[in-house]
Amino acid sequence: MLGYIIPRTQTRPTATIDYAGQIDSKAFDKVPHQRLLTKLKFYGIQNNLLQWITSFLGGRSQRVILDGSNSGKAPVQSDIPQGSVLGPLLFLLFINDLLNYVSPESTTRMFADDCALYCPIHTDQDARALQQDLDGLQRWDWLMEFHSQKCQIHHITNKRKPIRQPHNIHGHIFKRSRYSKIFRPQLPKITQQEPSH
Repeated sequence: MLGYIIPRTQTRPTATIDYAGQIDSKAFDKVPHQRLLTKLKFYGIQNNLLQWITSFLGGRSQRVILDGSNSGKAPVQSDIPQGSVLGPLLFLLFINDLLNYVSPESTTRMFADDCALYCPIHTDQDARALQQDLDGLQRWDWLMEFHSQKCQIHHITNKRKPIRQPHNIHGHIFKRSRYSKIFRPQLPKITQQEPSH
């Protein structure tokens, strides 16, 4: 769980924090083995370790059975086996350069196939900069797309009139959300106190 924590000594946030983003829901299935291996070599993984990962990814096949008829077997050339300890790490290594497409003003958090992008919004320009970062994420081209229907915008603010501009990926305008997967504040329980006499 990630979040934005306001220290107890700080009064109130002076900006709206907006965040959005989620990579395609079938992201693990779309990672091409050869592109992943190319990135691993770039990161310095080689020799026995690279051969071991190649073996981990390869040697699998799939077929379709429909109404009792079988297709021929086809080798699996793109996916990261899910349910393994190594799978999420390989996926993160595959999408690691995604951060190169985001400005330093925005914060990006990634875990497995979830990606959150957030930044303080003080001005209309800040809101436009967030959209530019979202546009940058769309330019990242390793055969992955953001699942635009699952993307949402979440405003965290105490302002009466926060700056709210529409944000989108692939032309899909994000829906506003009161709750998010990333920011889950635990608010203290407020109890009604008896008036003192």
